[in-house]
Amino acid sequence: GGYVSLGHDEYIKHKTGDNYIPIGQRLKYATSFIKNHDWLSVDPWEGVFAPGAVNFTSVVHRLNLYLKKHYADDISIFFVCGADNARFALTFKNYQEFQEFGTVIVRRPKYNERINKYLDI
Repeated sequence: GGYVSLGHDEYIKHKTGDNYIPIGQRLKYATSFIKNHDWLSVDPWEGVFAPGAVNFTSVVHRLNLYLKKHYADDISIFFVCGADNARFALTFKNYQEFQEFGTVIVRRPKYNERINKYLDI
């Protein structure tokens, strides 16, 4: 399955400036985009209910607790991010409490060199 967590407006505004799309619209877009993919779901927690921008590890930790409570202990979680956030993979590599998780980095124009920089490829 896939789990889409949309960032808090505070984070998106920081990243995109005046071009940001408010969480209400992003939720509508995301829900519309995944409607024909029954293996995907959108969780509004990070964007709507969190008091501000949260660290990606909080999102992964929360998802892990949810899956363990409602499904099973042995579900693998992979954090998917763009190459602009390739450094996030270091957390899953270097910190014991996150080594059970994996990272998938999607190449992005202008940021692909970060994959090599942070992951020693």
